[in-house]
Amino acid sequence: MALAAAAATFTSYLITNYIVKKYGGGTMSGTLRFIWEGDHLPLHVRDAIDELEKIEALVKKQKKKLNKVDILMETAKLNSVDHDDDNNNTAEEINDGQETSTQKKKHYILDQIPAIEKDLGLLSSSLDSLAAKVDSVQSSGDVDIKRQKRELSRTVVGMMDKVDMFMKDCGVE
Repeated sequence: MALAAAAATFTSYLITNYIVKKYGGGTMSGTLRFIWEGDHLPLHVRDAIDELEKIEALVKKQKKKLNKVDILMETAKLNSVDHDDDNNNTAEEINDGQETSTQKKKHYILDQIPAIEKDLGLLSSSLDSLAAKVDSVQSSGDVDIKRQKRELSRTVVGMMDKVDMFMKDCGVE
């Protein structure tokens, strides 16, 4: 009997917590207003906000992937510095089609982590797709939607710039 009551209480807590986060803006008063008055937003505005929230979740996933690539790139750069100290006698000029030391350094990252080129390409493609999704959401003159679109666009563009910088560091164009 006590187990059933505990399970019912816990389930009620989870449902209430979900409703507060989803519809109340994180506050109990917002949840009560939603229950009492209903959704105050028109359907097309609610759909746009829901779509932007889905895109925001995808951006967070891509940001985690970008952070992993960032760590790999920094590790490879540090390893290439150590490698350059060991082989300090490389020529700085091109001799009969030979690469300069800076070109070798760029390719050294690809030598250490060959999959990084593919990862960067996929990440770049995903970010392009997310930017297109953000642009496709109609703001319908709503200030909150415009603000959320602007913030997401800035985040995605910043991530794209970072990916482009990593591609340049690897010698991938």
